[in-house]
Amino acid sequence: CIDAVGHEIVAADETACTAASGTWASMVLQSSAGLSAIAHGTVEVKSSTDSVTITADAGAVDFVATNGEASVVGETGAQIISTAGAVEVLAQGSEGSVKVDAVADIEMESTAGGMSLTAASELTLTSSGAGVSVTGDTGVTLRSTNGNVELQANRLVGSNADASVNIVGATGVTMVSQQNDVSVTAASDLTMTATNGA
Repeated sequence: CIDAVGHEIVAADETACTAASGTWASMVLQSSAGLSAIAHGTVEVKSSTDSVTITADAGAVDFVATNGEASVVGETGAQIISTAGAVEVLAQGSEGSVKVDAVADIEMESTAGGMSLTAASELTLTSSGAGVSVTGDTGVTLRSTNGNVELQANRLVGSNADASVNIVGATGVTMVSQQNDVSVTAASDLTMTATNGA
């Protein structure tokens, strides 16, 4: 029987422990100088009827595999939660990549701030079986700080897929060049039509 700070309470059974505001445990491992569990084989911490909690009151909890992988597996889900700081997923090895894979959807959401995707080289958004949509509640901006912005539709050779680019505005479409000309080029006919004006 232990109290809220980990001190032992002398109690005959679980009922007496609960009456003394303690927590009943079948086994308690405690050391003021640290605790180590070492084995040549597998080290297993398991509860057959309840949860397993690993808590560090004054430092970090580290899971380290020096020659293999460290896995967190949950039958109904797995969560990494920080109550007062950031959550960081970092790959520092020779491969250096982070992969997020799911058989269903992948959702990234910020409930109180923005979201930023930054790449040291190319950033690619690809959908292998459907379209890619970028939606903004108050607008969408495509901006290049040091190069061109290109909208391009490529049709696969031999397929009948549409390869057109459509620019549609519910209240108007404006093309402006602030420092140079505007050029519109067509491989065949070029048609400009105003249905209700000049």
